[in-house]
Amino acid sequence: MDYCITGGNGFIGTNLVNFLRKKGKSLEVIDLKPYNHSITLDVCQSFPCFQYDTIVHLASETNVRLSIDSPLYCIKRNLNGLLECLTHLRNRYSNKLIFTSSVSSTESRSPYLASKSACESICKAYKDSYGLDILILRLSNVYGPHSMSKDSVIARFIKNCLDKVPLTIYGDGFQSRDFIYVDDVVDCIYREVDGFISTGRLTSIKSIANMISEISFDLTGYRPTIIYENRLNGEVTTPVPRTDICPSISINEGLVTTFEWFVRNYGTK
Repeated sequence: MDYCITGGNGFIGTNLVNFLRKKGKSLEVIDLKPYNHSITLDVCQSFPCFQYDTIVHLASETNVRLSIDSPLYCIKRNLNGLLECLTHLRNRYSNKLIFTSSVSSTESRSPYLASKSACESICKAYKDSYGLDILILRLSNVYGPHSMSKDSVIARFIKNCLDKVPLTIYGDGFQSRDFIYVDDVVDCIYREVDGFISTGRLTSIKSIANMISEISFDLTGYRPTIIYENRLNGEVTTPVPRTDICPSISINEGLVTTFEWFVRNYGTK
Protein backbone atom coordinates (compact mmCIF):
# COMPACT_ATOMS: atom_id res chain seq x y z
CA MET A 1 0.00 0.00 0.00
CA ASP A 2 1.16 3.53 -0.74
CA TYR A 3 -0.58 5.08 2.26
CA CYS A 4 -2.15 4.25 5.59
CA ILE A 5 -4.41 7.06 6.85
CA THR A 6 -5.30 6.93 10.54
CA GLY A 7 -8.48 8.84 11.26
CA GLY A 8 -9.18 8.60 7.54
CA ASN A 9 -12.95 8.85 7.95
CA GLY A 10 -12.68 12.22 9.70
CA PHE A 11 -12.70 15.71 8.23
CA ILE A 12 -9.17 16.07 6.87
CA GLY A 13 -8.92 12.32 6.30
CA THR A 14 -11.96 12.19 4.03
CA ASN A 15 -10.61 15.02 1.88
CA LEU A 16 -7.15 13.41 1.78
CA VAL A 17 -8.51 9.97 0.86
CA ASN A 18 -10.59 11.45 -1.98
CA PHE A 19 -7.53 13.32 -3.26
CA LEU A 20 -5.20 10.31 -3.12
CA ARG A 21 -7.69 8.05 -4.87
CA LYS A 22 -7.97 10.57 -7.71
CA LYS A 23 -4.17 10.38 -7.93
CA GLY A 24 -4.43 6.58 -8.31
CA LYS A 25 -2.71 5.84 -4.99
CA SER A 26 -3.37 2.65 -3.05
CA LEU A 27 -4.35 3.25 0.55
CA GLU A 28 -5.79 1.81 3.73
CA VAL A 29 -8.01 3.75 6.13
CA ILE A 30 -7.97 3.06 9.86
CA ASP A 31 -10.66 4.70 11.94
CA LEU A 32 -12.87 4.15 14.96
CA LYS A 33 -15.89 4.81 12.74
CA PRO A 34 -16.72 1.93 10.38
CA TYR A 35 -17.21 3.38 6.91
CA ASN A 36 -16.40 2.61 3.28
CA HIS A 37 -14.34 -0.58 3.76
CA SER A 38 -12.01 1.00 6.31
CA ILE A 39 -10.34 -0.99 9.08
CA THR A 40 -12.27 -0.36 12.30
CA LEU A 41 -9.50 -0.13 14.87
CA ASP A 42 -8.38 2.01 17.79
CA VAL A 43 -4.78 2.92 16.94
CA CYS A 44 -4.27 4.00 20.55
CA GLN A 45 -4.26 0.29 21.40
CA SER A 46 -2.79 -1.50 18.38
CA PHE A 47 -1.63 -1.09 14.80
CA PRO A 48 -1.97 -3.69 12.01
CA CYS A 49 1.28 -5.34 10.88
CA PHE A 50 0.79 -4.52 7.21
CA GLN A 51 3.32 -2.91 4.90
CA TYR A 52 2.75 0.75 4.00
CA ASP A 53 5.04 3.21 2.32
CA THR A 54 3.70 6.21 4.28
CA ILE A 55 1.57 6.56 7.40
CA VAL A 56 -0.40 9.80 7.68
CA HIS A 57 -1.38 10.03 11.34
CA LEU A 58 -4.52 12.17 11.58
CA ALA A 59 -6.31 10.30 14.38
CA SER A 60 -6.35 12.58 17.42
CA GLU A 61 -8.43 13.94 20.26
CA THR A 62 -8.66 17.58 19.17
CA ASN A 63 -11.42 19.08 21.29
CA VAL A 64 -9.85 21.72 23.57
CA ARG A 65 -12.83 21.82 25.93
CA LEU A 66 -12.83 18.02 26.24
CA SER A 67 -9.10 18.10 27.00
CA ILE A 68 -9.71 20.59 29.83
CA ASP A 69 -12.53 18.48 31.28
CA SER A 70 -10.71 15.14 30.77
CA PRO A 71 -6.98 15.89 30.42
CA LEU A 72 -5.72 12.38 31.19
CA TYR A 73 -8.02 10.86 28.58
CA CYS A 74 -6.96 13.31 25.87
CA ILE A 75 -3.23 13.21 26.60
CA LYS A 76 -3.03 9.41 26.89
CA ARG A 77 -4.93 8.83 23.66
CA ASN A 78 -2.86 11.28 21.65
CA LEU A 79 0.43 9.93 22.99
CA ASN A 80 -0.54 6.26 22.67
CA GLY A 81 -1.80 6.69 19.12
CA LEU A 82 1.46 8.26 18.04
CA LEU A 83 3.57 5.64 19.84
CA GLU A 84 1.73 2.84 18.02
CA CYS A 85 2.55 4.52 14.69
CA LEU A 86 6.19 5.02 15.68
CA THR A 87 6.54 1.40 16.76
CA HIS A 88 5.18 0.31 13.38
CA LEU A 89 7.70 2.61 11.69
CA ARG A 90 10.62 1.47 13.87
CA ASN A 91 9.82 -2.16 13.03
CA ARG A 92 10.20 -1.18 9.36
CA TYR A 93 6.64 -2.02 8.37
CA SER A 94 6.50 1.53 6.95
CA ASN A 95 9.04 3.89 5.45
CA LYS A 96 7.71 7.26 6.54
CA LEU A 97 5.41 8.94 9.07
CA ILE A 98 3.59 12.22 8.53
CA PHE A 99 2.38 13.56 11.88
CA THR A 100 -0.13 16.40 12.00
CA SER A 101 0.35 18.75 14.94
CA SER A 102 -0.88 22.26 15.75
CA VAL A 103 0.59 25.62 14.78
CA SER A 104 0.09 26.61 18.45
CA SER A 105 1.64 23.49 19.99
CA THR A 106 4.48 25.39 21.65
CA GLU A 107 2.04 27.52 23.67
CA SER A 108 0.60 24.54 25.59
CA ARG A 109 -2.31 26.58 26.96
CA SER A 110 -4.52 23.48 27.13
CA PRO A 111 -3.96 19.76 27.71
CA TYR A 112 -4.69 19.26 24.00
CA LEU A 113 -1.87 21.60 22.93
CA ALA A 114 0.41 20.12 25.60
CA SER A 115 -0.21 16.66 24.14
CA LYS A 116 0.70 17.90 20.66
CA SER A 117 3.88 19.49 21.98
CA ALA A 118 4.82 16.21 23.69
CA CYS A 119 4.08 14.26 20.51
CA GLU A 120 6.38 16.55 18.52
CA SER A 121 9.21 15.95 21.03
CA ILE A 122 8.68 12.20 20.81
CA CYS A 123 8.76 12.34 16.99
CA LYS A 124 12.07 14.22 17.10
CA ALA A 125 13.51 11.74 19.61
CA TYR A 126 12.58 8.74 17.45
CA LYS A 127 13.89 10.47 14.33
CA ASP A 128 17.26 11.21 15.92
CA SER A 129 17.58 7.94 17.85
CA TYR A 130 16.53 5.51 15.13
CA GLY A 131 17.07 7.40 11.88
CA LEU A 132 13.37 7.31 11.00
CA ASP A 133 11.77 9.42 8.27
CA ILE A 134 9.28 11.58 10.17
CA LEU A 135 7.64 14.83 9.07
CA ILE A 136 5.74 17.18 11.38
CA LEU A 137 3.06 19.35 9.81
CA ARG A 138 1.87 22.08 12.18
CA LEU A 139 -1.65 22.89 11.04
CA SER A 140 -3.52 26.09 11.78
CA ASN A 141 -7.33 26.14 11.92
CA VAL A 142 -8.47 23.92 9.06
CA TYR A 143 -11.96 24.31 7.58
CA GLY A 144 -13.82 23.13 4.51
CA PRO A 145 -16.17 20.42 3.15
CA HIS A 146 -16.74 17.20 5.13
CA SER A 147 -16.40 19.04 8.47
CA MET A 148 -19.96 18.16 9.49
CA SER A 149 -18.97 16.49 12.76
CA LYS A 150 -16.43 19.14 13.79
CA ASP A 151 -17.14 21.64 16.56
CA SER A 152 -14.65 24.15 15.17
CA VAL A 153 -15.83 27.73 14.95
CA ILE A 154 -16.50 27.86 11.19
CA ALA A 155 -18.35 24.54 11.06
CA ARG A 156 -20.34 25.49 14.17
CA PHE A 157 -21.29 28.92 12.80
CA ILE A 158 -22.46 27.46 9.48
CA LYS A 159 -24.55 24.81 11.22
CA ASN A 160 -26.01 27.53 13.45
CA CYS A 161 -27.06 29.45 10.35
CA LEU A 162 -28.73 26.42 8.80
CA ASP A 163 -30.47 25.70 12.12
CA LYS A 164 -31.51 29.37 12.24
CA VAL A 165 -30.03 30.02 15.67
CA PRO A 166 -27.65 32.83 16.80
CA LEU A 167 -23.89 32.62 16.42
CA THR A 168 -22.18 32.47 19.83
CA ILE A 169 -18.77 34.07 20.27
CA TYR A 170 -16.82 33.24 23.43
CA GLY A 171 -15.01 36.39 24.53
CA ASP A 172 -15.02 39.76 22.78
CA GLY A 173 -14.52 38.29 19.31
CA PHE A 174 -11.23 40.08 18.69
CA GLN A 175 -9.21 36.92 19.32
CA SER A 176 -7.76 35.87 15.98
CA ARG A 177 -6.99 32.65 14.14
CA ASP A 178 -5.17 31.60 11.01
CA PHE A 179 -7.81 29.77 8.97
CA ILE A 180 -6.64 27.50 6.15
CA TYR A 181 -8.81 25.69 3.61
CA VAL A 182 -8.58 21.90 3.69
CA ASP A 183 -7.50 21.55 0.04
CA ASP A 184 -4.31 23.47 0.82
CA VAL A 185 -3.64 21.15 3.77
CA VAL A 186 -4.23 18.02 1.68
CA ASP A 187 -1.86 19.34 -0.98
CA CYS A 188 0.84 19.91 1.66
CA ILE A 189 0.42 16.39 3.03
CA TYR A 190 0.76 14.96 -0.47
CA ARG A 191 3.85 17.10 -1.21
CA GLU A 192 5.27 16.19 2.23
CA VAL A 193 5.78 19.77 3.37
CA ASP A 194 7.47 19.82 6.78
CA GLY A 195 6.63 22.91 8.84
CA PHE A 196 3.86 25.43 9.49
CA ILE A 197 0.83 24.76 7.29
CA SER A 198 -1.12 27.99 7.53
CA THR A 199 -1.85 31.15 5.56
CA GLY A 200 0.26 33.55 7.62
CA ARG A 201 -2.78 35.82 8.00
CA LEU A 202 -4.97 36.24 11.06
CA THR A 203 -8.73 36.79 11.02
CA SER A 204 -10.75 37.66 14.12
CA ILE A 205 -13.61 35.44 15.23
CA LYS A 206 -15.89 38.46 15.00
CA SER A 207 -14.93 38.95 11.35
CA ILE A 208 -15.58 35.26 10.63
CA ALA A 209 -19.03 35.54 12.23
CA ASN A 210 -19.85 38.61 10.14
CA MET A 211 -18.64 37.00 6.91
CA ILE A 212 -20.60 33.81 7.54
CA SER A 213 -23.67 35.86 8.45
CA GLU A 214 -23.52 37.63 5.08
CA ILE A 215 -22.91 34.39 3.17
CA SER A 216 -25.86 32.85 4.99
CA PHE A 217 -28.10 35.72 3.94
CA ASP A 218 -26.93 35.48 0.31
CA LEU A 219 -27.40 31.70 0.08
CA THR A 220 -30.38 31.04 2.37
CA GLY A 221 -31.99 34.38 3.13
CA TYR A 222 -31.25 34.03 6.86
CA ARG A 223 -29.01 36.53 8.65
CA PRO A 224 -28.26 35.31 12.20
CA THR A 225 -27.75 37.49 15.23
CA ILE A 226 -24.42 37.33 17.03
CA ILE A 227 -24.25 36.89 20.81
CA TYR A 228 -21.31 36.90 23.22
CA GLU A 229 -20.44 34.70 26.20
CA ASN A 230 -17.45 34.41 28.54
CA ARG A 231 -14.12 33.43 27.02
CA LEU A 232 -13.16 29.75 27.29
CA ASN A 233 -10.28 28.67 29.50
CA GLY A 234 -7.21 27.39 27.66
CA GLU A 235 -8.00 29.27 24.47
CA VAL A 236 -5.13 30.71 22.44
CA THR A 237 -6.14 34.34 21.98
CA THR A 238 -3.90 35.53 19.14
CA PRO A 239 -1.31 33.10 17.75
CA VAL A 240 1.82 34.31 15.99
CA PRO A 241 1.16 34.27 12.22
CA ARG A 242 3.71 32.05 10.50
CA THR A 243 3.69 29.80 7.48
CA ASP A 244 6.00 27.74 5.29
CA ILE A 245 3.65 27.60 2.29
CA CYS A 246 1.81 29.80 -0.20
CA PRO A 247 -1.88 28.89 0.17
CA SER A 248 -4.02 29.04 -2.96
CA ILE A 249 -7.51 29.64 -1.50
CA SER A 250 -8.58 32.88 0.19
CA ILE A 251 -10.75 32.95 3.30
CA ASN A 252 -13.68 34.48 1.39
CA GLU A 253 -13.59 31.86 -1.37
CA GLY A 254 -13.14 29.06 1.12
CA LEU A 255 -16.04 30.16 3.33
CA VAL A 256 -18.45 30.35 0.40
CA THR A 257 -17.41 26.91 -0.89
CA THR A 258 -17.71 25.42 2.59
CA PHE A 259 -21.13 26.96 3.22
CA GLU A 260 -22.37 25.69 -0.17
CA TRP A 261 -21.21 22.18 0.74
CA PHE A 262 -23.12 22.38 4.04
CA VAL A 263 -26.25 23.58 2.24
CA ARG A 264 -26.11 20.46 0.06
CA ASN A 265 -25.24 17.99 2.82
CA TYR A 266 -26.34 19.23 6.24
CA GLY A 267 -29.12 17.08 7.63
CA THR A 268 -28.50 14.27 5.12
CA LYS A 269 -25.81 12.42 7.13
